[in-house]
Amino acid sequence: MKDSHPRVTLVCVIAPSPDWFVGVSGINLFATGAFLDFLVVDPHAYDAGTDDGVSFPSEDSVTDPPQTISRIESSPFGSGTPPLGTFTFMGQ
Repeated sequence: MKDSHPRVTLVCVIAPSPDWFVGVSGINLFATGAFLDFLVVDPHAYDAGTDDGVSFPSEDSVTDPPQTISRIESSPFGSGTPPLGTFTFMGQ
């Protein structure tokens, strides 16, 4: 059945950065019996928890032990920061 896998998860690295990325997880593209024609999502910035860097030019510094993936809500991605891009999902 084509509606058996209606969710999408994807990530995109923020480069150059220590270990930051933007992503969405489990976005449901199926509603009211059909796939959506169009959906735009503004992704948030996350820290993968594997590098201690706090700015784009940070030196490699392994986080030991690795931390949990977490949303970055401080500089450089604090409140008032515009979206880093958009993910646009379009139906057929």
